[in-house]
Amino acid sequence: MTTGPISPASRADGGERRSESGVPLFIRVYLVQAVVLWFVSLPVQFAMYGDSFGLTAWLGVALWLVFGSGLRRYTRHPHFGDACVWWGLYLLACSSWVGAATILSPIARTYIPRRVTPR
Repeated sequence: MTTGPISPASRADGGERRSESGVPLFIRVYLVQAVVLWFVSLPVQFAMYGDSFGLTAWLGVALWLVFGSGLRRYTRHPHFGDACVWWGLYLLACSSWVGAATILSPIARTYIPRRVTPR
């Protein structure tokens, strides 16, 4: 049996490969990614509950369109444009108080690529 990123990694005794902490590899990799993805996408999820389309929403759309359309290739750091897109989506979500409460999502999205992921 071949092993790949999705196929089960089995040992000779039929058990599942685990890390030293005893947590299955599936949970360490895929479940953590799913939780992080859900958390950083909260502004997008709450943007649809906005009451009005005010100034912050227009600023968010402008920021998202400008950097999402390819302007990010001119920036020096590759994560800058990506962070601007997520901050634009956050500004779009700020049209409601629930969306404004998701401030930790764009902060996490800015912090994770710069400090957590390997270079």
